[in-house]
Amino acid sequence: MASKPEWQAWIREELDFVFGGEADGSEEDYGKAFPKLKRCLAVMYETLRLYGPVVFIPKVTGDNVTEIESEGRSYSIPPNTTILVNVTALNTDPQYWGSDSLTWKPGRWIHSPGKLVGIAGEEMIQPPKGRFLAWASGPRICPGKKFSQVEFVAVMATLFRRLRVVPVKNQGENEDDVRRRIHDTVEDSELRMTLSMKHSERIKLVWEEG
Repeated sequence: MASKPEWQAWIREELDFVFGGEADGSEEDYGKAFPKLKRCLAVMYETLRLYGPVVFIPKVTGDNVTEIESEGRSYSIPPNTTILVNVTALNTDPQYWGSDSLTWKPGRWIHSPGKLVGIAGEEMIQPPKGRFLAWASGPRICPGKKFSQVEFVAVMATLFRRLRVVPVKNQGENEDDVRRRIHDTVEDSELRMTLSMKHSERIKLVWEEG
């Protein structure tokens, strides 16, 4: 977000619409506001799509041979076989997400019927089953899914209603340089307990009014 001020402005537009431009208060309580904050939620979805903390989901087949078909081919999976579902590959498959599947673009999650309807008519796009596994899927889906969404959107709304985040430039850097440095630092991540940046200390951020 710090390296992409255009997306900060995008969610600020939604926050101003929902809360009437008030930085510290609103007649609406958060329970009523949350369903309207689709752009804030889209930021969460897009971040988890590219940089989800869980890269693989382990599964084990049952006691019998499992027969599956994929892209016209049949496969026999032996009993009690450990299978690692590659979440990152599913979440960035260009066949579904498009040629810009590796680009962080929260707007891909929002369907807008047109300018005449505006923000009020925007809806979250729900991908087909199996195309987005940030919280896994099925009967063993993460029980904290809703809690995490509410918490994330609450933090985003609280911060960006009155603040913006900007990166601290190194000596001699211009806007393009600092964007590139942040992008490269984020991309230089590794799997520890969860996906983590190797050198997060290379990025310093400040919060500003406005």
